[in-house]
Amino acid sequence: MSNTLAANTESVDPLDNNKLKTWKRRSIKVLLTMFVIVTVLLGLFVVINWSDEALSERAKLLLREPPRQVADAQNAYYILKAMDAPADTDVFKTAVDKEHAERAEFLKNRGIYTASVKDPEKPATVTFTWDQKQCQQMPNCVQDILAHRTNLSGLMKDNQLLLQRYQMMQKMGNYEELLLPTYMASVPAYSQLMRAMDMQTTKAVFEMADGKFETGLQELESNNHYTRLMLGKSSSLISKMVLLTALCKQVRVVSELAVLYPVLMVQYAERLNLLVKPMSDVERSLVAAISYEVMVNMRFVQDLPENAKAAQNSSDPEMSSWQYKMLAGKYSFHVNATSNLFARHWDIILNTASQKLPDTVTMKKQLIELQEKNLGTGILSAHHYVYNPAGKMLASTVIPDQFSSFLERSIDADAYLRLVALQFDILSKKIPVTDIPAYVDNAAAVFRSPYDGAAMKWDVRTRQLSFTGHEKASTNPDGGKISIVSLI
Repeated sequence: MSNTLAANTESVDPLDNNKLKTWKRRSIKVLLTMFVIVTVLLGLFVVINWSDEALSERAKLLLREPPRQVADAQNAYYILKAMDAPADTDVFKTAVDKEHAERAEFLKNRGIYTASVKDPEKPATVTFTWDQKQCQQMPNCVQDILAHRTNLSGLMKDNQLLLQRYQMMQKMGNYEELLLPTYMASVPAYSQLMRAMDMQTTKAVFEMADGKFETGLQELESNNHYTRLMLGKSSSLISKMVLLTALCKQVRVVSELAVLYPVLMVQYAERLNLLVKPMSDVERSLVAAISYEVMVNMRFVQDLPENAKAAQNSSDPEMSSWQYKMLAGKYSFHVNATSNLFARHWDIILNTASQKLPDTVTMKKQLIELQEKNLGTGILSAHHYVYNPAGKMLASTVIPDQFSSFLERSIDADAYLRLVALQFDILSKKIPVTDIPAYVDNAAAVFRSPYDGAAMKWDVRTRQLSFTGHEKASTNPDGGKISIVSLI
C-alpha cells in the first residue's frame, strides 16, 4: 500500500507544483503591475498638483477689507459693541479698547484666531422685550401694548440704560460696522439694540395714547431715521436682517396708530408718510452685507492650511481626522485654486445682489451650471477631482441658493412698506370704500409689488390690504408670508 501511495504522490506532485509556481508568478506580475500603476498614478497626481494657480485679480479684490469711512469719535458702532456693559462703564472707551485688542490679536494669529477678549459682565436687569408672538395673535399690536402698559412701563424703567445708550447712538449721528473678517468675530449686542428700539417705539405709543401726538411722533421719527441710517450702512447679513425686522416692526406700529387715532392722518399726514416710505436702494441692497460674507469665506479658504495643521495637533479626534489632513496636504489642497473657484461662485451671487430686483431663480440656475462645469455630476465626474481634490470637495458643499432667502427677505420688507404707504395714501385722500378696489388696481408703481409690479390685494369683507411675500416674517400677524394692514 505504501508503494501505491508513493506512486500516486510521484504522479500528482509535479503538476500541482507547476500550477502553484504559475499562480505565484502571475500573482507577482499582477502585484508588480498594480504597484507600477499606483506609482505612476501617484506620480502623475504629484506632477499635476505640483504647483498652485496664481490668485486671480477678482479673488484678490474679494479678499480686500474695505477702508474705514467713519472716524472712531463719530462711530456709534462702538456704543452698540458695548451696549450691555454695566452702568458705571465708559461705554465708548470700553468698546474702542475691546475692538482694538481684538483686531491686534486677529492680525497676530489670523489663521487660528478666536474672539478671546472677554465681554463686560451682562447686567441681570436687562429683561425688556416686546412679545412679538403675543402681538401676532392680536389684530392690533398697539392695543396689546396699551393693555400691558403698567407692566411694560415698569420694565422700561428698570432698563432705561438701554434706551439711553441707543439715544447716545442717535446723537452721534453716524455708524459703520467694524466686524473682523473671520467666522470667529465677536458679534455686537444686536438683541440689546432691538430691545432699545422696541422701548423707544413703546414710549411713542404711550405718548400717543396720552394725546401727546407731537412728542410721540418725534420718538417715532428719531427711531425710524436712525434705523434707516444703520440699515443703509449695515455690512453684515446678521445686522441687515435684524434692522429689516426692526424697521418693519416700527412701520407696523405706525400703521396701527394711524387706524387707532385717525386725527394723526389729518394733522401729520406728510410726516407719517415719510415714516413708511419704501426703502431706498441703499437701504434695501445686500451687496455690502454679502461682500463681507464673501470676504470672510475667502479668507477662511486662505487660512485653511494653517487651521488644518493646528487641528491635527488637537486632542479632539474629529479635529485630527482625514479631512483635515487632506486640507493640510501640499498636493491635495491648493489655496489659490480653491479661492479662484469660490470667486467665480461669489461673482454670480454679488452680480445678482447688485440688480435692482435680484433674480434669484436665474442666480440658482447659473450657480448649478457653474458647479457642474467645475465639479461635474455623478460617477463620471471623478476626473474633475484630479487637480486640487480637497479644494473641489470643499467647493462642492456650497448650497447654490443659500442667499436667495436673504435677498427675498429684503424685497419682502420693501413690499410691506409699500403696502402701508398705500394704506396711508388711501386714508389721507379719504377714498370711498366702494372706490378702493379700482384705486388699488390702478395705484402708482410705488404702491405695487416690487417683484412684478402687481397690485396689492384688497379684501372688501375685512377691509384689509395684503401682500404675499416669498419669505416668512415675524412681523406679520401670523408669522407667515402674508402681510396685512387694516383701514378700520
